[in-house]
Amino acid sequence: MSCTVAQPQTPNTDPNIPQIRAASRQLAREWGFFRSTYEDTSLSPAATHCLIEIAERGVATDAGLRHVLRFDNHTLARAVSELVDAGLVEPVLEGSGVASRRMTSRRMTSRRMTSRGCAVLASIDDMATGQVQTALTTAEAVDPAAAATIVSGLQLYATTLHALRMRQEAAQTARDPLAAAASTQPAPQPAAVTIQAGYRPGLLARAMDMNTAYFFTHHGWGMQFEADLSASLADLLRRLDRPMNQAWTAIDARTNRIVGVIFIDGEDLGLPGVAHLRSFIVDDSVRGSGAGKKLIAAAMAFVDEVGFEEVRLNTTRELAAARRLYRTFGFVEAREVEIQEFGMVFGHLQCVWKRPGLQATD
Repeated sequence: MSCTVAQPQTPNTDPNIPQIRAASRQLAREWGFFRSTYEDTSLSPAATHCLIEIAERGVATDAGLRHVLRFDNHTLARAVSELVDAGLVEPVLEGSGVASRRMTSRRMTSRRMTSRGCAVLASIDDMATGQVQTALTTAEAVDPAAAATIVSGLQLYATTLHALRMRQEAAQTARDPLAAAASTQPAPQPAAVTIQAGYRPGLLARAMDMNTAYFFTHHGWGMQFEADLSASLADLLRRLDRPMNQAWTAIDARTNRIVGVIFIDGEDLGLPGVAHLRSFIVDDSVRGSGAGKKLIAAAMAFVDEVGFEEVRLNTTRELAAARRLYRTFGFVEAREVEIQEFGMVFGHLQCVWKRPGLQATD
């Protein structure tokens, strides 16, 4: 039996539309959205995306996950239960420690990653990165400009679709004020962030505020961490007048508040031509807004301007969102080592960027 596709009520005169729709369906198939599990994991595509979003936010509320992933309550409950049952995320009680994993997802409203979840996410990242890299390499063999074309096209299409949805939701809210009053998760507004280089009053205080808040909450790093890091950053601040060192702040244009910091230290490693990217962090209020990407872009532009041959940084596996950003700027995870710092022993990922054509310094 054959079937004739119904014609749209509005005649389609743009030949690009069917091509875009066909490509979108092909992408969904290639990404595995129609399979019961994602790649070599036992996770559904919904749970996989949920895991990524929780990693991006550090601690994610159910309301926030519903909004950004566009899940209904049933889909969210299934995805969260899948992650909790697998030991990949754990519930968090506001104002207290981590709750028992035996507590059901319906009783809890916030989630955060476990160490096992971080390991699974790292595996997912590796698979996804490999898929993208292989596709770009293949495409660039045909067209050297393919990567730039793909990035700009996907970003433009995705941001346009998002903007249209925000506009439609705003119009719906205006038509239905009762629905607006009942909403528990208003659509987040894009952060208006500017990047400024150099010292700014409150730079050290805000850098420490954001670092201690994050690392105490997620790792329990307390007094020793704060004392050691503040002393180290204070030393760098005193050296910002030297041409190989610099700091950048992300400033919320609405409040004039520092909401992100990053530092390049061209001296502390003691190696000619090698810089140290340090203490990169953004405030929870601007996570996912692009502020972090702007900060790293500013730092790497400085690296290029000064002429550093290599940049090194240390991170941890748990900082999945930051690791993805580093990779987009050409950093490679060179090795994982166990170090003693801040009065404790823990694993560090050492990441390296080197100028094309140069070998990394030993």
